[in-house]
Amino acid sequence: MHLPNDCTLIPTQGGALAVSSSLGTFCAVMPDELEAFQALLDHRRALTKLPQQLRERLDKHGFFGDPRPYRKPRQLLQFQVTNACNLRCAYCSACSGIARPNELTLEQVKQVIDDGISLNPNLQISFTGGEPLIVPWLFDAIDYAQSKSKPSVGLLSNLLLLKNNDILLHKVVDHIKDGLKIQMSISGADREVCNRLSGRDCYDDAIQVIHKIHEHGVLPNLDVMISAPDAQANIDAFADFRRALPSDLKITLGILYPCGREQGEHTFENSQLQEETLDAIAFEGGVTVPAQETSPLTNRRKACMCVENENIYIRSDGSIFSCFKLVECFGHISEGLKNVMAKRRKTATKAVDLPMCRSCPFVSLCASGCRADNIILSGSTKAPICGKWRRQLIAEMLFEDKTYIFDWHIRYQLAEARKRGIQTPAFIITEMTDHGGIMPVQ
Repeated sequence: MHLPNDCTLIPTQGGALAVSSSLGTFCAVMPDELEAFQALLDHRRALTKLPQQLRERLDKHGFFGDPRPYRKPRQLLQFQVTNACNLRCAYCSACSGIARPNELTLEQVKQVIDDGISLNPNLQISFTGGEPLIVPWLFDAIDYAQSKSKPSVGLLSNLLLLKNNDILLHKVVDHIKDGLKIQMSISGADREVCNRLSGRDCYDDAIQVIHKIHEHGVLPNLDVMISAPDAQANIDAFADFRRALPSDLKITLGILYPCGREQGEHTFENSQLQEETLDAIAFEGGVTVPAQETSPLTNRRKACMCVENENIYIRSDGSIFSCFKLVECFGHISEGLKNVMAKRRKTATKAVDLPMCRSCPFVSLCASGCRADNIILSGSTKAPICGKWRRQLIAEMLFEDKTYIFDWHIRYQLAEARKRGIQTPAFIITEMTDHGGIMPVQ
């Protein structure tokens, strides 16, 4: 056994962090172990001279094995079949409301599905909007996708159109029975909050629709969005909200973040406030909220998850994006999906090729962060919002095996760094060029 040649030691408040970018590994080194570990790095001491506990910890963290595997691809093809919507949610990531000119046709969707399946037979397919149920050919597209996609087909909808449309109701019920995975969204557990954020009175209608579906022996999954300014109202209302719904309904809690219409006014300032809110909802509503997990191991990353997995998001006008944030356009379906994906592979720069990242010890773990956020925050995928403060924060968090740091939004990372006494920029100015306005990340 031996340490990798690129093993680096980064000082932390609790000791130091050993990192190997080539292996995709990290491990805490305690203060009383530093001298022996540094001597090993300087080739002045054999591995067997390290304290037994440190050797066992290094082994547990993968330092004596093969390079950590890259994340397993899970490619998604998602269609925004229309931008039209019956709601005007204040936080909508797609800025939905009015249909765009020249929106997708059924023939175009079928062609993209065929091209996508030819590239990846295990492609997952989903449909969203706007409100996808507005589109008259939606279920023809879903049927076609289900005949082609083996893993799963999904639908994201508020389902409110089912209230007064029994034909549509039965279509939804039948497709759930056939395996369609439906994620229904609602803008909060509190009636006033939900109606205000949705732009119309829809709270009671949503609950009624869920019961109408349940009468047929099936249910969608329900995604309840939690707005930070309305956190207490949602906490107070959640127990009654849960009792008003079928007991076997699966509920997930959605946390908002800056994207689309959301400029940050509904987001949590830091992860601690978010977790306290989720804990309170779990307590009041009797639901289970999974905690963030620590881990001594994590997969290596070449780029952000959406690009690395080659996710494909088709906007309602046929433009092709890498993620649902719809900020990095790779082409248009008129060019042919295969041609666009070939071009995308040439332009999807790996983190190790970025001047700012290639020498960073965390390059194979962080992979330059979220490409969409980099565009929003810096104007370029090649200029991640980083610096000494962020590298130090990553080291401190990995020292504690908190690998979820890589999935945190920049706001949470800034807040956590300041809580730990790490010097950070006063704020970052974000120019939302597509949607107007300037959003300070403080």
